[in-house]
Amino acid sequence: MARKKTRLAYITNDAARRITLRKRRLGVLKKVYELSVLCNVPACAIIYSPQEAEPEVWPSAAEARNLLSRFNAMESFSKNNNMMNPEKFLLKQIVKLRGQLGRLMAENDDLAGGVLLLECFAGRLVSDFESYELGLLGSALARRIEAVQGRLLMLRNSGVESQPLPLLLPPPAMEETAAG
Repeated sequence: MARKKTRLAYITNDAARRITLRKRRLGVLKKVYELSVLCNVPACAIIYSPQEAEPEVWPSAAEARNLLSRFNAMESFSKNNNMMNPEKFLLKQIVKLRGQLGRLMAENDDLAGGVLLLECFAGRLVSDFESYELGLLGSALARRIEAVQGRLLMLRNSGVESQPLPLLLPPPAMEETAAG
């Protein structure tokens, strides 16, 4: 049975909020334990709840104090280098997403150029293309020429005797006639 999407908002029902806190706290502590074991990193968790007198500390209060004192003893440069504020995080995400967008746009242009090249093979005249389509077609042709030249260079370097390359032509178009 699929779970419904949880809406992230303050839970107004006191009983439901306490139950959610108890369940989520166990999940968070389990994740911190798994992180420390799987990645062999020192980690601690301190969870304070208004319903409890003492905060819950994992793995123990002494180990958490030791880890926090080690963190506070670090030089400020090293400490700031390892910490990320929301602005830094968002800027890093923007740079990453811009890179992805650039790659996707280049891939899209490459595919569009391939489609235009196929349209030329199918009989579309170059004079019918718009100027941006001509640019895409030129880029697609340049990439294919570069690939062929690279393949020829690789064949020459591997010592393969020069043989005439087969001329590949698209199959003739078959026209279907509808039977009446």
